[in-house]
Amino acid sequence: MRLALLLVADIDTLHTSARGVVCPEVWDLLDEAKRRAQGEEEEVAFDLPVTSSGFLIRPHGWRGYAYWLNSPDFELMLGRSEKFPAVVCQLHAAYLHSVGVGWALEFVELVAAA
Repeated sequence: MRLALLLVADIDTLHTSARGVVCPEVWDLLDEAKRRAQGEEEEVAFDLPVTSSGFLIRPHGWRGYAYWLNSPDFELMLGRSEKFPAVVCQLHAAYLHSVGVGWALEFVELVAAA
């Protein structure tokens, strides 16, 4: 209960990251989608198999991450550098409040494992 009160009062996002190896097939899909976004000079739709709602992939990355996907629920950044986690996720406050922190983190784990 205290965490819920804290979220209402102060937290508008929650960042999480995961180290590991991203499947080569995912890199191929991301490369293709990012090239489309760069060609159109705007975000384009991108679906991950595990999600029921799609993402938009931006034509540029975020900091050291080559791929930046966003949705109304969270931002997902993926990169190939061994110096940083392969996946960084920024969960939005509205999503955290609607599904709860526990479910939100479980869902991010599902997405990262896909």
